[in-house]
Amino acid sequence: MGGILNHFVRRHSFALAIVLGFQLFATAVKADSFNEWVSWQRQKAADYLIPNLSPDGTAPGTVVAATSKSDPDYWFHWIRDAGIVVQAAILEFEGTQNSDHKKHLAKFLLDFVDLSRRNQLSNTLSGMGEPKFHVNGDPFNGPWGRPQNDGPALRAIALVQLADVWIKAGKMDWVKTRLYDGKIPTHTTLKADLEFVAYHWQETCFDLWEEVKGKHVYSRMAMRRALLDGAWLADRLDDSGAAAFYRKQAGNIERELEWHWAADKGTLIPTIDRDGGLDYKHAGIDASVVISALHGATPDGKFGVTDDKMLSTFERVLEANRTIYGVNKGNAPGVAIGRYPEDQYNGGEPGFPGGEGNPWFLLTTGYAEFLYRSAAEFEKKGSFSINSINERFFKWLGIDSGSSVSQLAAAMRSRGDSFLARVKFHGGDDGRLPEQFNRHSGFRQGAKDLTWSNAAFITAIDARR
Repeated sequence: MGGILNHFVRRHSFALAIVLGFQLFATAVKADSFNEWVSWQRQKAADYLIPNLSPDGTAPGTVVAATSKSDPDYWFHWIRDAGIVVQAAILEFEGTQNSDHKKHLAKFLLDFVDLSRRNQLSNTLSGMGEPKFHVNGDPFNGPWGRPQNDGPALRAIALVQLADVWIKAGKMDWVKTRLYDGKIPTHTTLKADLEFVAYHWQETCFDLWEEVKGKHVYSRMAMRRALLDGAWLADRLDDSGAAAFYRKQAGNIERELEWHWAADKGTLIPTIDRDGGLDYKHAGIDASVVISALHGATPDGKFGVTDDKMLSTFERVLEANRTIYGVNKGNAPGVAIGRYPEDQYNGGEPGFPGGEGNPWFLLTTGYAEFLYRSAAEFEKKGSFSINSINERFFKWLGIDSGSSVSQLAAAMRSRGDSFLARVKFHGGDDGRLPEQFNRHSGFRQGAKDLTWSNAAFITAIDARR
C-alpha cells in the first residue's frame, strides 16, 4: 500500500508541477543559471562516464553500458554503445584539463583497441556482428537479437577519429600497427571493421534497440559514414584501392537509403524488409532515425541535420512524442523524447513486453544536439529554403521565408536549449543521467549511470559550443 500511495503522490505532484511550475521554469531557461547548469552537467557527465571505462573487475578497454547489474543488468560491453561512447571519450581526452582524466583516457583508448581486436577474433555466435560481451572480454552466448551490424561501423567511426588524434600527435606507427595496416587479410582493428562493413552492409540485422531484424536507417547511416571516414583515412595512408572500394559501397548504401522515404507520411521509415524480431511496430516513427543524422553525419550532408527529409522526420517524431507521454502535457519546455510510439520497454526487467515505454535522456539530449548542429550547418551554408517536405519543421520553429539565416539559427539554438532544459528538469541534483524518466511522473528510472546518456550530453554540449 505504501508503494501505491507513494506512486499516487509522485504522479499527482508532478501534475501540479506542470500546472504551477513550467511557466517559471521556461523563464529560468533564459537565465545565466541555465548556462551555469550546462557547464556543471557537462562536467558531471564526464565524471560519471570515465569510471565506466575499464572499471575495476573488467578487462582493460571495456566500456560498461551502465553500472546497473540487475533490473536491468547492463554490466556488459556492448559494441554499439562502446563505439558511441569512445567518440565522446576522445572529445574529453582532447579537451580536458584534468590530468587524472587525461591519463586514464590515454590508457583506456589503447586498451580499447586491443580489446576490440580480441572481440573481433573471438568465436561468437554471429561473427563480427556479435552485439555484446561479458566484462571479462568473453562472448555472451545467451539468447539475443543478433547480428547487430551497426556495432563494427560505429567502432570504425570512433577508431578513425582516434587515428586522426594519433597522427596529429606524431604516432603514425601506432596507426599502422594497431588500427590500419592496409593488408588483406588484416591484422588491425579498424581495417577489419571497415572490411566487414564493406562486405556485409546489404544483410539484414537487428536494429539499435535490439528488437527488429531488417534493414534500418540507423545501421545504414552508421555504415555509410564508417566507409566514407575509412576512405578518407585509407587515402591518407596511401591505400587508394581500398579507399575507392569503400566509397563505392558508401554510394550503394546512399541509394538504398532512399527506399526508406515515405512521402505520404513525411518521414524516413526506420526499418524496411523486416525478417525477424518484434512485429508490432507499425507507426513507422522512431527517434533512431533522427539520431542517425548525428552518428552518421558526413561532410556531404546526405540525410544529415539540414536534409529536408531528415528535418521532416524530426518534426513527425517530435509530434508523436508530444501526444503519447503524460509529461509532455502542459506548457513544458522542450519535448521529452522516447524511442517509438509502440514501445513496451520500461527500463527494467521484468516488464517487457507488456510494459510502457518512457522518454530517454539520451534521445531528448540528442534532439538538442541535432538543432545545435543544424544551426551551425545553415549558418555555414548562408541560406535555407522552405518547401513542401520541410515546411512543418520550419513552422514549428516559427520561421518563414522572410526570416534570415541568423534568425533561423537563433530559433534552433533556443529550441535546442529547451530540450536540455527538459533534461535538467527530470535530472537530479547529483547530475546522474540514467536511461529513462517515467512517462507519467517524470522521475528517473531504468539503468542508472547509463554511459551512453553521459556520452550524449558531452557531444551535445560540444555541438552547442
